[in-house]
Amino acid sequence: RGFLLAVYANDYTGEQATYFRRYQRDRPEPLTIISSSTVEGAMFLQHAHDRLAHYHLYEVVDPPYSPFLARQLVENGDPPLFAVMATWNTAAVGSGGAWHGWNDLGLVDAMPNALASHGIHIINEAYSKVQSWAEGSLQLADSVLEEFYGMARPWDFPAADVPLHVAQTAAFSPEDCEGYEEGGGGGGDGGDGPVFEDDEINCFVAGTKVAKIVGGNATMVPIESIRKGDRVVAADGVEGLVTEALVHPMNATVPVAVRGNVVGSLTHPVFVDGEWVDFASIARVEARFVDKFYNLEIDGHAPGSKSTHAYLLEGDVLASGLGDNTALNMRFARQASWKRVVADAE
Repeated sequence: RGFLLAVYANDYTGEQATYFRRYQRDRPEPLTIISSSTVEGAMFLQHAHDRLAHYHLYEVVDPPYSPFLARQLVENGDPPLFAVMATWNTAAVGSGGAWHGWNDLGLVDAMPNALASHGIHIINEAYSKVQSWAEGSLQLADSVLEEFYGMARPWDFPAADVPLHVAQTAAFSPEDCEGYEEGGGGGGDGGDGPVFEDDEINCFVAGTKVAKIVGGNATMVPIESIRKGDRVVAADGVEGLVTEALVHPMNATVPVAVRGNVVGSLTHPVFVDGEWVDFASIARVEARFVDKFYNLEIDGHAPGSKSTHAYLLEGDVLASGLGDNTALNMRFARQASWKRVVADAE
């Protein structure tokens, strides 16, 4: 006997892929047989078996069997002998294909209902709010059934009400950003400007602590409390002047990078081992609801000075403080998008 174990979820952190990859041997085909004849395989199968047993014993609502019968079947049944695991790797058919993404957010609700007047509804992850994931197709199907046919959704967990990957395919409007001045947007640490394929709002969420200078001493305060004119720790105890305190309304569930208590956008530059890297490269990535993003421009009045144009967060995370300042972003180009702009300009 055997069973097929399948996992399909938004694996932003890569933890699931890493876990299953250990069982994927070097072979040309995408299928792997996990056998109970090896110690590691037997442990894998037993763990999966225990999880299935737990589900049927404790999580099924109004099951067609009694708890006693379920327990008898679990305790007296033979353990699984093998499993067939299929992984999405270079051996899988279609590997290396495209990733869907919206380039016109005005079509998000229009496309699935383009033929609705004819009784035809387009159900596909490409037109959903969770593109490139099976969840997108399922959520879109349930949404259509509920809206047009009055059928309640068969689950109670929240569905995406905004495109989860919008940051990868659409630039943020500068009018939505407090502190934006016409002509000052740069699309750098947190503004609009040139539309980049990896453009996103580069900031941190409320509650992220910044080292602010208070009475001559560094005090950790929430980033949302920082105001223009405040002084913060820029690097190695050096002070920096906050020349802009930026607020970006979001009100959406988006991928964020998380390192300890610091939560921010994926590509906000941070200083690590002598170079600027994306925040996501030193943090785990997960989806969270974000009301607003916050960012700081440091020493924007003096782009030619020796300022580091950065600010220190808790956990000794040194974040880039170029803000929406085009001159700063062109001069220092800490993001891949700005590096391309500078290269094209040359």
